[in-house]
Amino acid sequence: MVEAGADVSPLRAWRLARGLRLTDVGRAVRMLPHVVSRLERGSASLNPPRLARMAAFYGMAPDAVAQAMAAWAARYA
Repeated sequence: MVEAGADVSPLRAWRLARGLRLTDVGRAVRMLPHVVSRLERGSASLNPPRLARMAAFYGMAPDAVAQAMAAWAARYA
């Protein structure tokens, strides 16, 4: 299992910090768990509808989520 403090994406860190499983988040945001996983890894598009649902779930502004993910992804570009 990946620790929340490890070098993981913000989306994954937020999920792990809350003690949630992919299925928990997927159910809450109406996405399949593998889609949530791909969003967390940056291998799926965080398009506006997905961004809005993930941001609402974590109680954040969509811009804040997008910026956090972009900063994380830039480290691996």
